Amino acid sequence: MKKVAMLVSMVILGSVVLAVNVSAAEKLVYMATPWGTPSQELLDKFAAETGITVEVTSLDQASLRDKVLSAAAGKVNPADIIYTGIDDLGVFASAGITRPLDEMVSQELLDALYGSKFFTVEGKLYAVPIYSQMVMIDYDKAALEKIGVTEITTWDEFEKVSLTLKEQGISEYPVSFGVRSWSWFLMALSSGSTLFNANLEPTFDNPDDLGYQTFLKLIEFYNKGLISPERITSPNPHPAFWAGQAVFHQSWQGGLAIANDPEKSKVAPNADYWLLPEQ
Repeated sequence: MKKVAMLVSMVILGSVVLAVNVSAAEKLVYMATPWGTPSQELLDKFAAETGITVEVTSLDQASLRDKVLSAAAGKVNPADIIYTGIDDLGVFASAGITRPLDEMVSQELLDALYGSKFFTVEGKLYAVPIYSQMVMIDYDKAALEKIGVTEITTWDEFEKVSLTLKEQGISEYPVSFGVRSWSWFLMALSSGSTLFNANLEPTFDNPDDLGYQTFLKLIEFYNKGLISPERITSPNPHPAFWAGQAVFHQSWQGGLAIANDPEKSKVAPNADYWLLPEQ
């Protein structure tokens, strides 16, 4: 059976890699991060329409990446379908693990998709956006009420408030930002950096660029003990916030539905959000 691969990306938040067996399979193995697993309803609908059952395996992003790279080194497929984060798009494509979309899908279909030109590696299309959404700063209103804070508009204010929360013993690690690229580039973009110029040359390596400066600020957050060391080995920032162990985290638009669910979150019903600071 011929094994091929394709990669699909989510604008802003992540990406999806699909390693698809294009033969008339009866079963496909789908490996995904926890946020990429399809519902049973969708799996049942797919099986009814195609006659193909899907076996789902869920791994955290780091473990998934390691498993895919190890399998590729051994020249075996780890799964037929692999959903992972945007950070791995270039890694998998450059390593030859995934097959370009333009070798598998008609140009007519690709032209109908929004952003179909976004993700290319050496002229080959490895990804298309599947959705986009805003990222917010979710926060614990009850914790901020204790220090009389109702608004934060800059990253300097954010740091000052976080230090106050820590110094007053309200939260040992008030900021739950994971050690991953998203934490930094969301700060950089909200501050006004474009990260790259019109020629796709990096600007964030210039000390005068806000991308460079926010990178240093994020490092300061760690060095000042505002972020738990656990975010190095477990970069997913959301569970710590939901457990009431942090006052702030970067979250997607629908995150409040979980944060304010008392069965899933100790912050409920006090979670709210701000747009990311602008400078």
